[in-house]
Amino acid sequence: MRVLLDEHLDHRLRRSFDPSVEVATVAEQGWKGKKNGELLLQLASREFDALITADQNLESQQDVAR
Repeated sequence: MRVLLDEHLDHRLRRSFDPSVEVATVAEQGWKGKKNGELLLQLASREFDALITADQNLESQQDVAR
């Protein structure tokens, strides 16, 4: 499983995952400053199984069901 941590989360959160989970940050991917729509639909969805974010308005901003 591949997990992406959004840019406003502390990168040390990766320590909370099982070692079998590959965790990357938005900054490590070179995607810092990308809007959620571009991040989710065009970038992260191609390479990651999950996005961990602190954004509380994500459901109203994006069609997360897709």
